[in-house]
Amino acid sequence: MCFAFSESSDYTKYVEAEQIGKMAAAFLTQEDKVILVNNAVTGMVWGLKTQFPWGSAQVCTEMLWWVDPSERGNGLGNKLLEALGAWAKEQECVIVALASLDLDIGNVFEKHGFKLYERTYWKEI
Repeated sequence: MCFAFSESSDYTKYVEAEQIGKMAAAFLTQEDKVILVNNAVTGMVWGLKTQFPWGSAQVCTEMLWWVDPSERGNGLGNKLLEALGAWAKEQECVIVALASLDLDIGNVFEKHGFKLYERTYWKEI
């Protein structure tokens, strides 16, 4: 699923299998990281707990959120977001931060109470 996720982005050429393996190992073994997967393994979300950069609050940041295109529209993405939020509460996070490659997903985020705070722009050099 990590490769399917990366193939849907413009940064596929930067994705390396070895690095994905290292990240997956870290997310599976470290208490401040989590990988949540549905039973059919057609959707997943990776989250990590970190400190807010300008204060002491704990933040849950989504690193990867993917639902197989064949499974989209049936609520799986919503369930994964809810599970990530529950994990974040267990970790005493006060913020959950999400990013997306799809501009239209903002409607889904907003239905879950998220607000747009900033955008990221890239320039290859």
